Amino acid sequence: MNFMFIFSARLLLSLSLLILLFAALASCKDQDNSDINKVASQIEDLVVDAKNQISEITPKIQKMTSDEIGKLFSFEYRVVDVYGSVKEIEAALNEFGKDRWECFSITQDGEQHRLYLKRHPSSYLRYVPRIVP
Repeated sequence: MNFMFIFSARLLLSLSLLILLFAALASCKDQDNSDINKVASQIEDLVVDAKNQISEITPKIQKMTSDEIGKLFSFEYRVVDVYGSVKEIEAALNEFGKDRWECFSITQDGEQHRLYLKRHPSSYLRYVPRIVP
C-alpha cells in the first residue's frame, strides 16, 4: 500500500508541475517561441511518461485489489486443544481473540476442550472506514 501512496504522490506532483508550466506558458506570450516549444516538448514527455507508468502499474493494482476483496469473503480456521479449568480456557480464548481469532465452537472430551476458531485473513481494507453503518 505504501507503493500506491508513493505512486499517487509522484503523479500528483507531476500534474501540479504541468499546471504550473502551463500557467508560465500562458504568461509568456511575447517571449521567444523556441523556449515555449522546448517547455511544451518537455511537458509532452512528462505526460507520456505518466501514461506509461500508469499502464505498467494498472494490472498490478487490479490484482492487489482483487486479492484484498477476496479476503473479505474468506476465513482462516484453526483447531486448538486446551486443557484446564474454566479460567484457563477463558485466558486462552482471550489470547486468541487478541490475534483476531473468533471461537465458533467448543467440544469437550474429559479434561480436553477442543476450540474451533476462525478469522478473516489480514487485509489492508480493514483500514478503510465503513461507508454503510
